[in-house]
Amino acid sequence: MTQAARRAANVLDPAQLVRIEAVHRGFLFQHLYTVQCLLSAATLSVQSVQVESDEDVEVQFEGRRIYVQVKHRKEPLAWNDIEEALTRFGGLRAAHERGERDGEPAFLVVSNAAPNGPLAAKLAAADWPVDVRIDWPSADSVARILPAPPASLLEAAKAASQMAEDLPFATLAPETLVWKLAGLVSLAATGEDENLDHTFQVGELPHLFEQLVLQLQDLPLPPSPYRVQEHEPDLLSGERVRLIVGYSGAGKTSWLAQSAQHASGTLVYLDVGDTPGAALANAVAREVAGRLFEKGQGLGQVFLPGASGREILQLLSRRLADQGQVVTVALDNVHQLPADDLMGVIQSARDIRFVLLGRPEGEVSALEAVLGVAREALLGWAPDTVAAAAHDEGCQGDAADCQRLIDLTGGLPLFVLNAISVAKSDYDGSLKRLCADLARSAHTREIAQDLILGRVFDRLPEAVADVAELLSLCDAPLRREEVRSYVAAAGGPEQAVFNRTLRHLVSQGLLQAFANDRIKLHDAARAVGKGRLLLHGAEGLKGKRCSQATASSSGARM
Repeated sequence: MTQAARRAANVLDPAQLVRIEAVHRGFLFQHLYTVQCLLSAATLSVQSVQVESDEDVEVQFEGRRIYVQVKHRKEPLAWNDIEEALTRFGGLRAAHERGERDGEPAFLVVSNAAPNGPLAAKLAAADWPVDVRIDWPSADSVARILPAPPASLLEAAKAASQMAEDLPFATLAPETLVWKLAGLVSLAATGEDENLDHTFQVGELPHLFEQLVLQLQDLPLPPSPYRVQEHEPDLLSGERVRLIVGYSGAGKTSWLAQSAQHASGTLVYLDVGDTPGAALANAVAREVAGRLFEKGQGLGQVFLPGASGREILQLLSRRLADQGQVVTVALDNVHQLPADDLMGVIQSARDIRFVLLGRPEGEVSALEAVLGVAREALLGWAPDTVAAAAHDEGCQGDAADCQRLIDLTGGLPLFVLNAISVAKSDYDGSLKRLCADLARSAHTREIAQDLILGRVFDRLPEAVADVAELLSLCDAPLRREEVRSYVAAAGGPEQAVFNRTLRHLVSQGLLQAFANDRIKLHDAARAVGKGRLLLHGAEGLKGKRCSQATASSSGARM
């Protein structure tokens, strides 16, 4: 016994059960087809979708309206199944001709079943209306505009779920979203919900689809008080892409947070340190949309099913340009991203400005070359700023002490504040005594720059680290030839390797270049390099100083 026969055996009126099942199949098939229209609306540039008004479904385009009659049949579609609908089509056509309806009308019968012989003959006749089409699963798809009719209810649900899988930023499982939408379509058809009123506007669909367009990251607050660095750059300089490079502790994020409070336009912040390169475009698109478009309003034509993150960024960028909005996206920790993925995002969002923050490692050098931009650096605190920070912590020191602390830390805010904290706790607030110990690497407590720059040294190739440690003994900038003589006297690498070593140190931000081809190890790195030399023992340090003296006597000034 079939399942249908078993069901019929358990009711008093099997014929009524058959009629009831047919009615529910018809309505559910219609609702699921409407869901397919909703899910494809943005891709098809639809303006709105109406349910149970003059027809089962009405799809409004710019200057055109398609009236859809949806049929679900167990047997082939027959003339008497659609005769009444074609009569209504005639009335609607006349309303458009009288100017009572806007746009050009078109009429469509959607069926899960193919036409039977007599109906197929009518379709082929010369007097069949040119603005009326019948569509079924195996029909010719050349003239098809709306989604293809499924062959059954289960296939309708499956087709809608496959379309839902392609929605960007969706938070619901595809099947869950489909059945939610089918319920909303059914509710809209009743007219009970005044907010729906039989109509779905495409601009409202991202909210109905529960596409996540909330901004997930906020820019950290700047420290209070914020202390300005020397020659601090403005956030907006007119350049579309800027690259701000510095070690941890250089104050990059604090500078961004402070500058954003006084800059015009909109700033979108995203820390990409833990973002896989392949997910970057989606992440940036989500943050921009969440920051600028509340609840996804107006994004129906942007969040297209199947659109990649880069395609969404292109559409968002174009939309913002059309609205005249100036938007800056700040990406923090870009040194951890593959350069190709970051380039793809920047190229996709051509009307958006970018400020890139990163450490001098990873693919930062590749970014600099590919983007064609010069890295910018924050120059650290001036002596009076160091003095103010020390005074606030109850520490004492004169102008020379503050300058000496800058020489030892590079003036990087985190390094300076950490050193001041050590002076307060271990040196009775004396900057002079702290600086004396830092210069000799005799301080007993490990400070931030030991940890941060120590890790940088640890990642250097051995030959590069050896040269960096040698340069830590040089207080003043030297000409490149002087450095080569010094390194050679200390048993350093041959010239070809030496040149590559210098390039590597520059890319890591450890080596600074000055006028007249002079170079010098970064002040903050010199303190760490000296400490590492001490680990080689007194004899090792003595040998380096002997080499330094030898090079000095041959013309190098150390």
